[in-house]
Amino acid sequence: MTRWQALPRGRGERSRIPQRPDRVELAILTALADIYGSQILSNASLGYALRLVARHGGVELVQRVLWGESAADLQLATMLGAVRVSFEEVVIAFSDELLAQAHDVLAGFRPRPPGGPKSGQGDRG
Repeated sequence: MTRWQALPRGRGERSRIPQRPDRVELAILTALADIYGSQILSNASLGYALRLVARHGGVELVQRVLWGESAADLQLATMLGAVRVSFEEVVIAFSDELLAQAHDVLAGFRPRPPGGPKSGQGDRG
């Protein structure tokens, strides 16, 4: 069994979440617990956030809270407003994991290095 479990996402994308919480997931869950304490077990809004973590991973939860653009993401960000600063600290500590998708998207906009010699060049003797 692999450490990462691939889950289906919209438009053919797949999210990879660890089957067991890794450092990033633990940091996200700890941030939620530090801010909300025992409410995390009884508050319906927080239960929704925990279900999102279970289904899609903590990384996606943080991405949606901090950078989401849909109405559902904005509502989620409002519900979890108190943990926003803690999530930003998690992003700083684990930027490679939390910004991996952004790096992939930005790579498509970066200039490509010039190719090798054009055909025919270098064949002259």
